Amino acid sequence: MFFCIFEVPKILNMNELERMKQLSSARKLKEREETPVPFADPYSDMTPEEKSKMIIALMAARERDAERI
Repeated sequence: MFFCIFEVPKILNMNELERMKQLSSARKLKEREETPVPFADPYSDMTPEEKSKMIIALMAARERDAERI
């Protein structure tokens, strides 16, 4: 006597499929939130003197704006 056993594939309904997608997205989001982002200085190409001048100019512009108000 010969028996053949086949596994019947499970057909997912839309709710289960949507739930699986949401869980997958949640796992990816959690991984992304837990992964530290390296700090990149946007002003790394400027010398310290240039940075100082820029800060002084920004402070002066801020004071001028405050006087207008």
